[in-house]
Formats: sequence, structure tokens, C-alpha cells
Amino acid sequence: MWPDNQRIHQFQIGGSITVQGQPYSPIDRDIEDATIISSNVPKEPVLTAQQKNYVACQTVLYGINNYNYLAGLLVGTGPPVTDQGLLDYYTPSGGDNWNLLSLSYPNGMASINNLCGVNGCAYRSTIQNTAVGFEVPVPEGTLDRVTAPFHRAQRLVARSSLGGSDYCSDDNPCGTVDVQGGQPVPFTCSQALGTGLYGVSDDPQFVGVWYDDITSHGFVSPDTTGQHCNSFDPVGSTQTNTGGVNGDGQVVGSFSDSNGDVHGFIYDYGNGINSQQPIQFDIPGATGTWLYSISNNGWILGFAEIPSGPTYFLYDENSDAYVPITSVYESEGLYGLNDNGWIVGVGGSSPNCANGLELTTTLVP
Repeated sequence: MWPDNQRIHQFQIGGSITVQGQPYSPIDRDIEDATIISSNVPKEPVLTAQQKNYVACQTVLYGINNYNYLAGLLVGTGPPVTDQGLLDYYTPSGGDNWNLLSLSYPNGMASINNLCGVNGCAYRSTIQNTAVGFEVPVPEGTLDRVTAPFHRAQRLVARSSLGGSDYCSDDNPCGTVDVQGGQPVPFTCSQALGTGLYGVSDDPQFVGVWYDDITSHGFVSPDTTGQHCNSFDPVGSTQTNTGGVNGDGQVVGSFSDSNGDVHGFIYDYGNGINSQQPIQFDIPGATGTWLYSISNNGWILGFAEIPSGPTYFLYDENSDAYVPITSVYESEGLYGLNDNGWIVGVGGSSPNCANGLELTTTLVP
């Protein structure tokens, strides 16, 4: 059961400690690849908002890692569409080091993992700090340039007609993988007419969507063979969109059913050997639920259409606690979450202004 993150190993420390007069042999405080449940008491997030822009009114943030590195999008001012991917690698002194990624088509970077920290790589890995994104060929005039990125699960719906077999062409959008210090490289599922990458974990595992000539399907890569794309769809799905993946191989996202209703899903893929089917997840009373990101400690960031009004939320799968997030700006979208409870997205004073939004989160019992 070790490979599928179902057990945790802890070592006994030599010696003992005394608690209220009783001797105990303490266990090691380290943890390896497992979820820490610190409390089952629901916590309320206290959010402090700040705008963080590469260019004011043209910045959208999609991903954040535990060292507060950022991944996102510079919204083009076309036509023609000229979106470009953004990465912000902080320097050791704490300053910003924005990287603008100009790929073959309008693109954005959706997720960034934890393999490098402020003072260097946290893990000595050839992969190093890895971010993933998508390239989207979009016909002129078919997308609202600012509001289109707000609902991340629908980013690739407005696209040119799929068909043909050219690699990374107008008819075949590709995912992209960017390793710090290297050049972005294309990523595509072998069975796909189009591929988008939306999430990356530290292992690393990649998640995204691939397209046939009808609709989109979710995938996890690598599959159980260590390569390619493992395709999946929740039961009843007519269109599947992934959001993110954590270190336990848990994938979140959303899907549409035959009635056009949108539901969230949680997919305990692990390493694929003992994976279950995706489980439908709906906020009680919601007419639509989208799940965008999941942290290593079981927090899920999502969006719900509920009778009192649409709202973003945090959901703690350890305590089954659902916490609405109060909007800070008139135009707001929240997409990325790290293990510290920090959130990134987009927020502006008007629908025509996309400013990068970073919410520092304090969880209060």
C-alpha cells in the first residue's frame, strides 16, 4: 500500500520525554508523502488582498507554489490575440524576476510546483522548478480578452475548429512544460487533437485535458506505465475539465452532464495502480460547482453558483468544512492555491481591467 499514499511511516526517536510525570518515547516529527490532519475543527479564512501585476490591467495569475512563485498570463491587447505566459521566480533577496514566455500561439501558464525555493532548489532534481501551461489558437474576435480567463475550466472551449493532425498547429493546441533555466517544450497526448496542461505536482504528475473531435477529456500523466496520458471522465460527463493535482495524486476539476449542469469532481488517482473512479462533488444547494486547485494538505479552491449568489470557496476534505470567500473586487476570479492557504487569481475595479490578485490567508479556528 506504500506507493498509493495509503500509509505513513514514522520512526521512534531514541530516549524519552516526560509529560505530566509519565515517560514517553516520542516519534520523529518528519512526514513523508502523506496528508497532515492538524484539526477537524472548521477554520475561517482571513484574507488580505494585494494586486501583483506584470502589467497593470493585463495580468492574470493562475498558479502559486509554497515559495510564492507565480504562474499566469499577460492578456494581449489585440486583435490579433497576443496573450503570453508569465512566470515570476522570486530572487533570494525577495525581489520579483518576471519571465515572459512568448510561444507559438496565445498562451498562459496555469500551475507551478515546489521543486525550487527562494534560496534554491528544495529538492536536488534535474526537473527543478517546473511550470505548465497551454497554448490556445483562438480566431479573432471570438473571446472577450479580459473576462475569458475568469472561469478557468472553460478556457479552451472557445477555440478554432479541431481537426487535422498537424502538431501544435491552428487545429492542434498543445500544452507546454517550462523548467526553470530551460526552454518551454510542447506536451501533447498521443491520442489527442489538442492538449492543455492545467496542473503539475512535485512528483511530478501532470494533469490537463485532451480533445477529440467532439469534446474534452481529463488526463493524468504519467500513467501506470510511467509514460503517456491516462484518460478519464467522471460518470455522466459530456465534457471534462481538470483543475489541479496534489502530491498524493488527487485530481480536481469539473464536468458537464447531459443537462448542461456543471459538477465538481475529486479523482484519487495516486500512481494509478489502485485508483478509484472520479467522485462527483457538489456544494449543497449549488446549481453549479467548479473545482480549480487542491493543496497537499487537503484544501480545495472552487467556485459555486448558489441561491444567495455565486461565490468562491475553500473546502477542507479533512473536516468536510465549506467556507465561502467574500469577493474583494468587482471583477474577480480565483484559481490557484498553495499549502499555506495563499490564493491567486485576477481582480479589477471593472470588467475591462485584469489585475493579478494575491490573497494571503490566515486560517482562524
